[in-house]
Amino acid sequence: MLFYRSILGLATIITVVASTAVEDGCSALLSEYPDRTFFPGSERYKFENEYSWTSATYLGPSCIFAPQCTADVQFALRTFQENQIEFAIRGGGAMPIDNAANIGPEGIMMAMTNLSSMAIADDLQTVVIGAGVTWPPLYAYLDDYGCVLSNGTLVTASADENPDLLWALVGGGNNYCVVVQAVLNTVPISSALIGTVSWGPGVSEQYIKSVEQFALHGAEYPKASFEGQTRWVPSRSSEISFDGYLWYSGEGDVPLGLENFTAPVLPITRGNLTRTTMGEWTNSFEYAPSLGTRAMFHWLTSAPNATAARIAFDTYFESIASLADVEGFSSTFSMLPITSIVTAAPENAMGLGNDDGPAIWYVESPLWSNPEDDERVIAVHAEANVKIRENLSAAGLGPLPFMYLSDIQKAQIPETYPAYGAENLKRLKEIRDKYDPDRVFTDLVPGGAKVALS
Repeated sequence: MLFYRSILGLATIITVVASTAVEDGCSALLSEYPDRTFFPGSERYKFENEYSWTSATYLGPSCIFAPQCTADVQFALRTFQENQIEFAIRGGGAMPIDNAANIGPEGIMMAMTNLSSMAIADDLQTVVIGAGVTWPPLYAYLDDYGCVLSNGTLVTASADENPDLLWALVGGGNNYCVVVQAVLNTVPISSALIGTVSWGPGVSEQYIKSVEQFALHGAEYPKASFEGQTRWVPSRSSEISFDGYLWYSGEGDVPLGLENFTAPVLPITRGNLTRTTMGEWTNSFEYAPSLGTRAMFHWLTSAPNATAARIAFDTYFESIASLADVEGFSSTFSMLPITSIVTAAPENAMGLGNDDGPAIWYVESPLWSNPEDDERVIAVHAEANVKIRENLSAAGLGPLPFMYLSDIQKAQIPETYPAYGAENLKRLKEIRDKYDPDRVFTDLVPGGAKVALS
């Protein structure tokens, strides 16, 4: 009995110490930056806590700090490290893993919302953006990687300065530093043919065949692109709708390379290709699910094979049919045909190369309304994905190992970095040891995938 009392007493001491440290951290931030530190009960706190693709991430940190410049980030990191405070870093809020970019009352969330500057170079070749910029405002701006290390040091990660850090940041997650600014290369496209379209239900055979053919031959048409969105909204219809996005950045009104997604091969029944700008298009629809929605992603990769895509598609929707009565449930099974142009990228941490393409990447994106259904939805999807992998393997068609960190499910974290390959994982760990020797982004940022733990 004494043993149990001792354990409980120790737990209480640890909790009080941790709570005091967090309170001290919030007080330090408030004292230095009263206009950038927010507490429960304020409108800004509520906005930042709920700025996410899923309400599962509304974790309620002890306070929220929204830096306005690099010096603010440096001060916050020194405060977190000196007081051993757990924290989270949130950029655009698009990763629907509960603690990847937020934290509960045991810690502090650093929201990058205010770091929203954008500046295009005089030669229009590059654009410098803050860490809080999301795609819709960036594309709208274009119409008309600086880092802070855990010790507060400002460094630049580029091809010329700290190239190993730059290599690790592309796919390496929140293991190295806080990115406060990035320099992106621009593409000189004044307008493009873009379509948010639907082919309706009942076209699965040709739709899947068209996805396969684009993966195999789309590299011949580098100005064309396609993303498939097969959707099931049981509250509206028992049928699956075959939708998608079409892009063509070439000249003229004929989208070369997209013949298999237009008449007569696959006639569009709703929507059309319209010449517009990326800014106009990305700002024409909602960037994220409605506030309060539950959401998650799950990732899968297969060979560019129609049979593999058919197996994945059929198995997924057959397996989740039992969720039709879940409040607010819908799901999108995205098919992304990946050409050799995409996978033939320069040396990268993710291990993508000429041998990895073409391929088909898939993202499951279920949505639902009630937190009480979390366990059921997650369990059904876990079973569905076991079946998908079993069926693909039985057919000798994969799945392939590649994982895309931004679209994984929380349960897939343990397999993500190993999928990059043993040598790349080893190098990622070595770079982590170099730039964060005190393990701040490993131990004090508990959410997200950790290379040190892979």
